[in-house]
Amino acid sequence: MKIKVFENKVTNIESVLEGVKNNIKYFLIDEGPDIESVMIGDMPLVKLLKNKGITVETFNLIQKDVEGILIKKNNSLVPFFYYQKINVFEKEKQIEKHFGLFVGGSRWHRLFLASNLFYYYKDKSIISYRQSIKSNNQPCNLYLDDLFLNSYKINKNDFLKKIFELILNLPLEVTNEKNDNTGYINFDNAFTISHLYKKIFVDVVCETWHEGQCFYPTEKISRAIVCHTPFIVYGAKHFLKNLRKMGFQTFKDFWDESYDNYSGIDRILLINKIVNEISNLSIADLKILHKNMNNILEHNYKIYKDLYDIKIL
Repeated sequence: MKIKVFENKVTNIESVLEGVKNNIKYFLIDEGPDIESVMIGDMPLVKLLKNKGITVETFNLIQKDVEGILIKKNNSLVPFFYYQKINVFEKEKQIEKHFGLFVGGSRWHRLFLASNLFYYYKDKSIISYRQSIKSNNQPCNLYLDDLFLNSYKINKNDFLKKIFELILNLPLEVTNEKNDNTGYINFDNAFTISHLYKKIFVDVVCETWHEGQCFYPTEKISRAIVCHTPFIVYGAKHFLKNLRKMGFQTFKDFWDESYDNYSGIDRILLINKIVNEISNLSIADLKILHKNMNNILEHNYKIYKDLYDIKIL
């Protein structure tokens, strides 16, 4: 039986409860969350499953053992590997903008990062954010409640000004694709914006899974890799460290990557500091910097093309 998860919440609660009641012993959890961070209603999921002889299969490559549950790891990273099948990418750059940030579905951290870029650096950025409260055709959840809960440390006046400046200008579109306001873009359609990477210096990547101890890279990071674009990643703590374990190189020689030792709002605040530093560079500076990164970018491209499932695990 599949356990469907959005952020850290089970979405098919009734079917999972019914499955446990009917003594089902095998569950496949949606992609890569940390099982110990997932809630089913008001209850931790592990509390429901433990000590019942249940096996949980997960795509979280660093899932810890959980007492009372048998953990099985699945290393089939289908979204991450998708770009191995496509050769539509050009490594040559014609840099016009400092930043790219590409969002389909809203999450609290994506809203925060996008609002900072839009408020301070919109003329230096290519931003997509495909959901809007102004559309009556399809309901939209920007996850403002989660944003407020996770940002209690922030100066609220400046913070709210940035958030509402972004919201009032949504949706931000970079293609002519049909937009149903749900924000969802399947991974096999995510390559349609690859031509924009030629124009940006760095991709501010908002990965999918970020709660607790998890590592499940997706097409969001592999798109930057195949497009020879440096990246700053909002993901779980040690996302970059785990990428390096896979053989990739990151950009610690060019900016402070200590943000990788943090999660949540602390990670975002450190990322915003890097964004501010990069924003002070000229386009000419960015072109020189990108040239100096070429060995890393080419290395990462080759590592990605040579990877396969078993090698990752």
